[in-house]
Amino acid sequence: MKGLLLKDFYVAAKNLKIYFLIAVVFIGAVIFDKNNVYFLYLLSILGGIIPMTLLSFDERSGWTKYSLALPYTPSRIVSGKYVIGLILPFAVSVFSAALMWFIKYSSEEIILFFITSFSLSLAVPAICLPFSFKLGVEKGRIAYYAALALIIVPMAFLGGNAAENAEPVLIPVSLDIIAMISGIAVLLYIISWLLSIRIMKTKEIS
Repeated sequence: MKGLLLKDFYVAAKNLKIYFLIAVVFIGAVIFDKNNVYFLYLLSILGGIIPMTLLSFDERSGWTKYSLALPYTPSRIVSGKYVIGLILPFAVSVFSAALMWFIKYSSEEIILFFITSFSLSLAVPAICLPFSFKLGVEKGRIAYYAALALIIVPMAFLGGNAAENAEPVLIPVSLDIIAMISGIAVLLYIISWLLSIRIMKTKEIS
């Protein structure tokens, strides 16, 4: 597992520099105007997109097929992407929360942001990875775009309202709803993980 994770981090560091530039733009927008917390949500979602991007690199380079001939089980191959899909969004959400603390958001707002942003960022890989493993990244792009639309369109709506009202973009919900959202996100991620493992095992047999 360690080798698979290191491989993905090396590939990301070499090929995803554009993501870093986008992140810098998002961070700059928030520092310039603290009401632009919407961009921090997008930053977390950007971290959730990376597993599909890495899977795309694997597919184009032939690594996906080659890895099945190596002493890696389907569970480990799949789990590598899902672990990346946890580590990067979590790290981005922590960084974003620290940035919010720096620009003087309250503790309650920071906690609310962290839980909601991390939960939203899990939705993209949870929805897209099973389709990508089953159909391939190119054919699975419909699920990819659908997942982004389901998340980004509501966020854009909230962002527009916040811009009109000069208020930060934070989802105004109760703690019970926050707990429910995070619980659903975790459950969806676990189900997606197990489903992708099953799909990969089927591929190995065929």
